[in-house]
Amino acid sequence: MTYPLRLVVGLLLCMVAVSGCRMRDYNHRPDASAAPSATSAKPIIAAPAAAKPVTLAAPNWYIPRAAWAVQKIHVDRTTPMGVKPFRITVHHSADIRLPNGTRETGDAVALLRFVEDSHVRGAGKNEPFACIGYHYIIAADGKVYEGRPLQFQGAHSTGDNNIGNIGICLLGDFDKHKVPAVQRQRLAEVLNRLCASYSITPSRTTVLCHKDFKATACPGRYLEPIVRELSSGRKFIE
Repeated sequence: MTYPLRLVVGLLLCMVAVSGCRMRDYNHRPDASAAPSATSAKPIIAAPAAAKPVTLAAPNWYIPRAAWAVQKIHVDRTTPMGVKPFRITVHHSADIRLPNGTRETGDAVALLRFVEDSHVRGAGKNEPFACIGYHYIIAADGKVYEGRPLQFQGAHSTGDNNIGNIGICLLGDFDKHKVPAVQRQRLAEVLNRLCASYSITPSRTTVLCHKDFKATACPGRYLEPIVRELSSGRKFIE
């Protein structure tokens, strides 16, 4: 069969065009700067949210001095702690009666301010104190208050006995009254915490009573045996 020359030429041009399209489909590498097509673009993955900065919580096991004190610390009367604490001494406040009739088991803030004022005035002391002499005070309801900041030596065990010595005072007269369960429990918890924080091993030479340093009944006949038991390493008192 004979085909017209025009038809043959047309068929040849069509074959060349198709062949050229296939080469472009499989062999052409597009310019890297060219925008990707909608079908070839990679899915966008959202960047992870920036991590929030970690803020360390302030100590929550005691009420800070700033929450109750009205007097400034007379820094010129202080001595830096200077060493890592290596012992703890327990006291009781003994009998307190404020002019308004508040007793040692009453309004803790009023009592703390009263005790601090008497310490700063030097009432019954060898000299005026910088502020309250104890580092921590445990009220009748079990709340723990910061007294003198631990950066300073306390003024609770006389002279050099305060070196490396954390002072804890329980509000109450424990020569006359038994120690309430909540105060007893809180004392055990505070001692556990401080011993762990400062690597203090409880013993008769590291967990002490005020009477171990001077002739006094402090911390009272009902509190002393509790302190002695805790000094043996027991964590809680039943």
